Formats: sequence, structure tokens, C-alpha cells
Amino acid sequence: MSQTRTNARSRSAPAQGSILLIERDPENLRTLRAILGGQGYQVNAAGTGRTAKDIARASSPDLILLGIDLSGIDGTEICRQLSTDPETADIPVLFVDDGGQPQRIAEMLSSGAADLLTAPFQEDEILARVKTHLALAATRKQLAQVDADMEREIESRRQLEQALHEAEQSGHGLVENLSEVIYSTDKQGVLTYLSPAIERFLGYQPSEGIGRHISEFIYEEDLAELKERFQRVIQGQNTASEYRAVTKSGEIRWMRTSSQPVFEGGRVIGA
Repeated sequence: MSQTRTNARSRSAPAQGSILLIERDPENLRTLRAILGGQGYQVNAAGTGRTAKDIARASSPDLILLGIDLSGIDGTEICRQLSTDPETADIPVLFVDDGGQPQRIAEMLSSGAADLLTAPFQEDEILARVKTHLALAATRKQLAQVDADMEREIESRRQLEQALHEAEQSGHGLVENLSEVIYSTDKQGVLTYLSPAIERFLGYQPSEGIGRHISEFIYEEDLAELKERFQRVIQGQNTASEYRAVTKSGEIRWMRTSSQPVFEGGRVIGA
């Protein structure tokens, strides 16, 4: 439904709903206007079908009652035009038949009509059908609004996820280009990440260290003190340590690290 049409309805439609009655038979016009107007519906009448589509687009009714025999044009053709126009396709159309053409009922309904009112008109039946189709149209409108809101929510979430992904990629790129080594471990001390700078310090590619215990790269005489400091980190403390590490070629190098715990859901899951 277009925004223009929605705004037009909100400005002009009464609480009961607006009905466009397109019928050339004056008796049918009088009868239906009396029945519907007496129940508080706003009824606008047009006696010709040639301008029915334009009138429907301009007035944006909630329901259209359409005669089958109109001056110069068949009602089923009008109905097809209304049902294929995006501006009027969601307005339910009920044919008004004087009862003289029962063989055309299938044609009327197949042209896009929602229902059929047949003379002689019974007030209770007419009001029940009109009320039902107005309620159905209102429900469809509400569902369309829900769908539109969901689509906007999905698109908003997609944009947020994209922004988060880009931010994460930006942060990841920053870490990858730092001259210092950045590494993380789980609670047991198994390496879960190593930045590329590790190659310059110890000669290892990141993939050669991830999944291995950090103790495999520490000089044996410094292991006991480093394990003690690691436990402090796992208990939630920030800790600085100096120790000797062993390069891939077997050299001994002094390292200094600043370590802090990694939390998830209020629990420490690594360092």
C-alpha cells in the first residue's frame, strides 16, 4: 500500500469505514445507500464505470460495491482493472447483481471480486458481508504493516551486523600490524591466537603455535614462576612478567608481557 493512500485514509475515513458504490440502477443506489448510511458508513456513489478507477484512486475507499452492468463498460472489466492496479488492488470489491445473470457469477468472482450481493437485498445479509470484508481488509492491512516492520527490523539488524563485522575486521587488522606480539590462551594455557609478529620474535608462524601449550615456548628455569603468574591472571588479576623464551632455532630471548584476564558472562575464560 502506498504512503499516499495510507495518509488519505487516515485523514478522511470515518470510524465505520468508507464505501464507494458504483452502480447505474437508481433503485439499487437508493437501497444500498440507505442501508449502509444508516449504519454510519460513509457512502460515495458513482453512476458510471468509466471513471471508477480514477474515483477509487482519489477517494481511497475501504470497500467498493460494483454493479455488473455499467454504462459503456462491463463491471468485470472494471474489477480486473481495480484488482491489478497497485493503488487499488487491496480494496475488496463486492459485485452488486440484480439477480438476472446467475450464469455470470463465476465470471464476476474470477475477475477479482471478493464477494457478491444479489437482489432482492436483505439488510442483515448486506451488513454482515460488508462488515466481514471490511474486517478482513483491516486485518490484511495490519499484517502488511507487521511484515513491513519486520523487514525494517531485519534490515536494521543486517546493517548493525555489517557495521560490527567491519569494526571487528578493522580491529583485527590493527592487531595484525602491531610490532608487539599479541597472543591469547584458554584457562589451561593453550594458545588460541598468535599475531604475525611472533615470527620476528621467536621464528614461528602463528599456525605453528596455536593449539599448543604456552609452556612449550618458555625456558625451563622460568616455568615455575610464570605458571604462578598465569594463575593470578586466571583468578582475575592483571600481571606483568619477565621471562626467557626459546626461539624455533633454540636461542634464548628475554620477553616481557603484560597480561589480563578475558571474561565471558562474568567468568574468566582465558588470558
